[in-house]
Amino acid sequence: MDLTLEVRNIEYFMKPIHIISRLLGLSLHSPIIEPGLNEKVLTTHLFSVIWASAVFIVNLSALLFRITITLIEPPYSQSSVISCVFAMPLSHIAAMVSIILSAVFKRKEITELFFKLALVDKCLRISENKYIYKKHRNILFLSVIVTIIGLSTFYCFDIYVWSLPSPSTTAYEIVIHICYLTNVVTLMQFLNWVESLHYRLWIFCSYIPKSKTNMLDYINDTFIISKTKSEVLSLHKRTRRLTTNPVSDLIFLSVRKEYNLKRKKMNYRNEFSRQIFQLRIIYEYIYDSTNSILSIYGFIMLLDITCNVLYFISNTFSVLNILIQSGEEKPLKFIAVYCGWSFISLTKIILTVVSCHKISKKRESCVDRVQKLLLLRDLTEDAFTQLQLFADQLEYKKMQFNACGFFQLDLSLLNDIMTAATTYIIVLIQNREY
Repeated sequence: MDLTLEVRNIEYFMKPIHIISRLLGLSLHSPIIEPGLNEKVLTTHLFSVIWASAVFIVNLSALLFRITITLIEPPYSQSSVISCVFAMPLSHIAAMVSIILSAVFKRKEITELFFKLALVDKCLRISENKYIYKKHRNILFLSVIVTIIGLSTFYCFDIYVWSLPSPSTTAYEIVIHICYLTNVVTLMQFLNWVESLHYRLWIFCSYIPKSKTNMLDYINDTFIISKTKSEVLSLHKRTRRLTTNPVSDLIFLSVRKEYNLKRKKMNYRNEFSRQIFQLRIIYEYIYDSTNSILSIYGFIMLLDITCNVLYFISNTFSVLNILIQSGEEKPLKFIAVYCGWSFISLTKIILTVVSCHKISKKRESCVDRVQKLLLLRDLTEDAFTQLQLFADQLEYKKMQFNACGFFQLDLSLLNDIMTAATTYIIVLIQNREY
């Protein structure tokens, strides 16, 4: 199967985040495909390798500097302990891990992910509509620009605030904020892959007929002789049987091609079983893509979530500690910085869990549709067996994201984080005098 067009479309769609990633040493390779050979190849640029190595060394030096300063001058407050002893070193480690994984250990997984999504696009006929890739690229480009400009402005203000008391640490402040930006871009990579997967799962779910009426519209007394979507729609209009979900008709064309069906008139019961079988194959491709994303970003998400929770607790406590102090002037610039960091940390957590939760909810929609089909009458034994196998596949191969197996990335995690953070903040406030 030739995937040249699909891979190039995905590369085109990922271009904005790919450029920013290369600037931060996170993307050393570009997946390419030899036309007609479908060979999975990674092109590595020498300058990218040198630049990524330099970024890694700078982060390592900053980490050692942070540890040395902490040992020489121990933190004097609870919030400083959380930030300087735990959160900041962990941020450096997360940035270095992202660079190492993208450069060395996850090269094969990154390439496989490109080609798995390309295969899904081929099966779902997404690649035939270039407007989809253009639209999603524009959305991604706008998101990247807004995020980078907003964070860069806040980071510059943060560097200015913390450099005033001790100008000697200005260089470190610049490096640590580059590290923060590296972690943000890594998170954007993850969220972009998850949202891409969610869109493909949404298209896949639309392939599953909702009822027997839909199935009859798709197949019964219909002559599948076309090879393009426009011809299928034209045929349905002429026969006044235009379905509400015409994209599902396309799968019959691929079924007909794969099974070399020579008859123009399609048999309802036979073709419905084959359609379900095709859907099971496509779902396996999507499920494999989910596992590839987890293998690449699972450990990074564990570090990122941990850092965000620590920063949220530390900065929220700092704001409350300043506000409840009586008889002292409130340093507004520090309040603004602490509030900004709390907002950024909480936003990153919410975006992560909501994006992953959407995948689980869409899979549940697919399960619901299959279960309704199982309740229909007049199903042949073969059709009923395929539906049962499909339902079991959706049940046992759940598309769920987790942080390296430690916890699930869904809305329940947000509840656990807020509960734990509130508890720790209350404990810190009660013991702030000590």
